[in-house]
Amino acid sequence: MSKNHLEGDIPIQLTSLERLEVLDISENRLFGYISSSFSLSSIKHIHMQNNVLTGSIPNVMFRSSRLMTLDLRNNMFSGGIPHQIKEHLDLRVLLLGGNHLQESIPNQLCQLNKLGILDISHNRLNGSIPSCFTNVSFWKVGSDDLYGEQIEYSDEISVGFLGTYYKSRLDLSVDGEMYVAIDQRVRVEFVTKNRHELYNGSNLNYMAGLDLSSNELIGEILYEIGELQAIRGLNLSHNFLSSSIPESFCNMKLIESLDLSYNKLSGEIPP
Repeated sequence: MSKNHLEGDIPIQLTSLERLEVLDISENRLFGYISSSFSLSSIKHIHMQNNVLTGSIPNVMFRSSRLMTLDLRNNMFSGGIPHQIKEHLDLRVLLLGGNHLQESIPNQLCQLNKLGILDISHNRLNGSIPSCFTNVSFWKVGSDDLYGEQIEYSDEISVGFLGTYYKSRLDLSVDGEMYVAIDQRVRVEFVTKNRHELYNGSNLNYMAGLDLSSNELIGEILYEIGELQAIRGLNLSHNFLSSSIPESFCNMKLIESLDLSYNKLSGEIPP
């Protein structure tokens, strides 16, 4: 239901759709709070970006153990990032940028070992950058199967893995039997090289990004950040970070986009 002119609250009746796996109500005019009763146990992908949703992000949003994508960008959410997020060990994409989130970055984010893309930019988050980000295995060592690219054949419409949802229909013959395969694409937008890049399908397997820009973060850029060897896009700009650039940044062999501008850095640029 994305890209319409839908208004009003998100109806709680959606929670009665027990087998719903993808919910995309992005780019509408939806407003108000998300009810604390909003729970979809089977949901894998939630896209609510570019609306006017307010209040805190309810803990109930993280109750689905199958949740892989959560995009709440460009709303008016306030409060902190829920600590209950640690329960979602399968979360691969978390996009919370462009809201009014405050408080510090919770260490619970570090328990999301399969996290590939995290955007919490353009908020009012404060405190220091958690050193435990090195616990996120995909950022540290990478993976060639983070999003599971195994195609499923079925006589029903199925959303079997993150690399797919919607777009087109193909009639396939397997062992003489005709099956319907839906070529569905998950679309994830992430800013890198100062551009809004769109990643979908198998491209998501190769993108690892961390965007903490335009917040109120203080303190040093920790040496541990340089241990994120699989990161391709890192943006720490527009904060209040001080001291020097860690020499450990030379370990980030796959980095394509690095933005440290508009901070209070000093010292030399590591050779």
